[in-house]
Amino acid sequence: MAMRFYSQKIAKIVTVLVLAVLFSLLLVEKTDLTTSDLGRHIKNGEIILTGSFSEKWGVLTTNFYSYIQAKQGFVNHHWGSGVVFFILQKLFGFAGLSIIYLFLFLATAGLFFYFTKKESDWFWAGALSLIFLPLITYRGEVRPEIFTYLFSGVFYVLLWHWHKGKIGHKKLLVLPIILLFWVNFHIGFVFGLFLIGAFGIDQLVKYKRKKPNGFRQLSVIGGLSAAALIINPNFVKGLLYPFNIFREYGYAIVENQSILDVHRLNFNSGIPLGAFYFVLAVLILSFVLLLIRSPGKISLANAIIAFAFAVLAIFGVRNFTVFALFALPISAINFKQGFSFPVHKAYKYLVLMIGGIIILVGMVFIYKGIKQKFNGSGFGLALETEKSLEFLRQNKIEGPIFNNYDVGGYLIYGGYDVFVDNRPEAYSVSFFEDTYVPMQQEEAKWEQVDKQYNFNAIFFSHRDFTPWAQDFLIARVKDNNWAPVYADDYNIIFLKKNTKNIGIIQEYYIPPENFQVVPY
Repeated sequence: MAMRFYSQKIAKIVTVLVLAVLFSLLLVEKTDLTTSDLGRHIKNGEIILTGSFSEKWGVLTTNFYSYIQAKQGFVNHHWGSGVVFFILQKLFGFAGLSIIYLFLFLATAGLFFYFTKKESDWFWAGALSLIFLPLITYRGEVRPEIFTYLFSGVFYVLLWHWHKGKIGHKKLLVLPIILLFWVNFHIGFVFGLFLIGAFGIDQLVKYKRKKPNGFRQLSVIGGLSAAALIINPNFVKGLLYPFNIFREYGYAIVENQSILDVHRLNFNSGIPLGAFYFVLAVLILSFVLLLIRSPGKISLANAIIAFAFAVLAIFGVRNFTVFALFALPISAINFKQGFSFPVHKAYKYLVLMIGGIIILVGMVFIYKGIKQKFNGSGFGLALETEKSLEFLRQNKIEGPIFNNYDVGGYLIYGGYDVFVDNRPEAYSVSFFEDTYVPMQQEEAKWEQVDKQYNFNAIFFSHRDFTPWAQDFLIARVKDNNWAPVYADDYNIIFLKKNTKNIGIIQEYYIPPENFQVVPY
């Protein structure tokens, strides 16, 4: 008996360790600072902690870094994350920041796993985790949304335990306190209100007689939570921002595309669509099974949450991770309850078959994920990502700089004012439609805008594979008014041929014949 106990304990420890190792291998990747948002987040934190009042206010409420739309209103909904990232990067460097981010993500995933294990069992928690890991770790770059994953997990666990009568409603008073931070760390704070609402509907529909005070108690918590969300630099505007952000969103980016758009545009490189479809199928199967076996055990709150996050994931691939995190406990609870009472022997074989298929397919997706990330895995920055910034600084290259969308955050990190950066919501729709894209497509428009702003340099990611960007780069290489002086694996720099730049051009000029067009 004792031997069996220790064997089970060892098996559980091994399961956790294996999952943690696989999670880490799938998650860790070096940061490509040239196209990442991280540089801008760090600069936000630096200014908020060390800048003047006007600079702080500019970062929080305006398009502070742009020299062409600096007065454009902007709701900075992630400034708190920037402060955290800046402090950690200052103390421990980029490698240390990556390691701390890994442990924070591990703690978040561990919270969901522990809850899943407690509410189902080791078998379902372990088996399902394998297939969910590639989706959970899909967005492994250091991002503010880690706080949404963590806070969402805390909300869900507390609300579930209250819902089951394991804790009193007074312990839910911590939720508005969490939202005080959440609303200033990431736009995903709206999920907190949604989770409260999902359990509130459950109380109202199913448990009014059984727990008559439940809905009223949760309504009070919801009211306090909504009040807490107003405590942000943009007040009510900040509270409502999740519902307004896409009203002025003039530039399409991959992470905001629906699954149908990803297929239509044939841009599915690095997006784990296969893993998503399988996880979605497992989630649906768990509800169908429970509906057949014991429909009265279906949690209305879980059904609402599962449906909402599935829809979000279908209409925006950036939501794959939060969908997978919630699908894990919900699927496991459904499977466990579907087989929680004496069943025919055939059902036991069905359980083993379902679990076996999940484990097998999960390992296939995990292998693909690790293989895909292998070359870029590790901590800190990708190789030589800071070299192009060093070139600007060492040669004291002045602006105005025309840059493309992808590298805006990188230049902001370097302390430069930008033409545009990777925040579509910070710029007007007309800017993208009437200026940014046309000036890369039409030579006359380029000359008009160049004359207006008198660009001294062009800083561009040659990995921008939009048709207009590639046409623009080809045109600039052939343009006698501009000289390419720097190129690496990430970026290319052109200088205008003028007296200010003549010395740098003479030293670093790259002949046009050194460039070639490579099909994407």
